[in-house]
Amino acid sequence: MSAGSAAVELSGCTVVLGRNRILDDLSLTVPAGSVVGIRGFNGSGKSTVLRVIAGLIAPAEGSVTVFGEPPTVRVPRPRIGAAIDAPALYGWMSARGYLRTMLDLSGVPDRGESASALERFGLADVGRKRIFQYSQGMKKRLSLAAATLCDPPLVLLDEPTNALDRQGEQQVARWVADHRSSGGTLVLATHRPFDVHLCDEVHDLDQGSFVQPEEVRVDG
Repeated sequence: MSAGSAAVELSGCTVVLGRNRILDDLSLTVPAGSVVGIRGFNGSGKSTVLRVIAGLIAPAEGSVTVFGEPPTVRVPRPRIGAAIDAPALYGWMSARGYLRTMLDLSGVPDRGESASALERFGLADVGRKRIFQYSQGMKKRLSLAAATLCDPPLVLLDEPTNALDRQGEQQVARWVADHRSSGGTLVLATHRPFDVHLCDEVHDLDQGSFVQPEEVRVDG
């Protein structure tokens, strides 16, 4: 897909869970090769937007396409990397074993991708350590490593620098710059100023709808 075309298209997406309307007639175009931020407070619907793009939630109304196809139909998962909400990390496994398992589940042989991903986020020296021994920041780094395995053209990240120290933030910033320069697309959900500064464009979300920044309701 060439730069300037759409990697992601959401059109009139509405998501209802129980009696709650989580997203309300939401439309979004994410150009290929761009870094797009979804900014909002807790409960605004940011993570739900990512889950819709990933094909984990089907909208009750509207449509979503990723690289021109519905994400649950013909978009191979190796083309989408995601770290959404709290990742399911198996504490008894080593970090290296966890990444190799992720590759196996995607049908991709490990030709050094797991080692590269650990190196990318500063985990190369602790790759054999059991995940239950990891700090919250280390677990965050591992979830980022898993999301970026094999350099998928579209990556979805939820609060990518939350729980990270300054070094971790800079590792994320370097990866974002490299991903963008190689033509990759990134959609991130965040409320953190550091993450916002990584974006080419930012859309403010409040109670399931995009709004102008001054319209965001702090008490929502």
